Amino acid sequence: MKKILLAAFLIASCFPLFSQMNNVKLGLGSATQLDVNLKYERALSDHHAFQVALLWDTPESLSGGFVASDPEVAAVDGRLSGFAIVPEYRYYFGSKGPLSGFYAGVFLKLRNRNLVFNDDFGTEVPVEASINLRNVGGGIGCGYQWIINDAFSIDWHIFGVGATAWGLKASVTPDDPNDFDEIKQEILMGIDDWEFDSDQAIDPNTLADFEAAKEEFKTIVENQDVGTLSTPTIRTILPDLRFGLSVGYAF
Repeated sequence: MKKILLAAFLIASCFPLFSQMNNVKLGLGSATQLDVNLKYERALSDHHAFQVALLWDTPESLSGGFVASDPEVAAVDGRLSGFAIVPEYRYYFGSKGPLSGFYAGVFLKLRNRNLVFNDDFGTEVPVEASINLRNVGGGIGCGYQWIINDAFSIDWHIFGVGATAWGLKASVTPDDPNDFDEIKQEILMGIDDWEFDSDQAIDPNTLADFEAAKEEFKTIVENQDVGTLSTPTIRTILPDLRFGLSVGYAF
């Protein structure tokens, strides 16, 4: 009996050593937009922690969310959906214990979003037009996390900065395959109407690059003869800023 009591005492005395090693959180910024931003953080020691965030853009309708450049074409309704994964390493300063206090860290971000329109865009040829946005990025950040009553957590992500490589790809699929050639000609005529819009003097090299891009795009469209018309992937690198507030339960 004494051995059992001693063992129970030793086990119970170990629980404080493992308290607040896990933290499940909900990002409040996404919640206000009815999106889901769930985070799981695991303490590796008193100072080191790893977190992964899963973001899901709940499919939503964008009524009038896209307005064509042609004033004779009415606003087009779209549908947006997507997801992201954000792993993050954190270092906690001070001696308040695991997952508590001021921290600094590094993060990666993988994101995919789709925007889909179903309309004729003034051509009387119904199509499904989709835009796919993919990005891969990373950066550094800092924040402060409170553990209240050894259970509830508030995570204030004060500031984060990084860079993201974006890839954009668009495609158009006629509802009726027999309309493929017609919509193809509409797109080619639209490309011919593209102009470099600037109120300032245009550098000749910039204008030459713009015209070359138009011709490349036209060639790609002309060489497609079945199903879906797709653009080449447009790539660029943009800055990325992060901040926000999360609440959760630590155990």
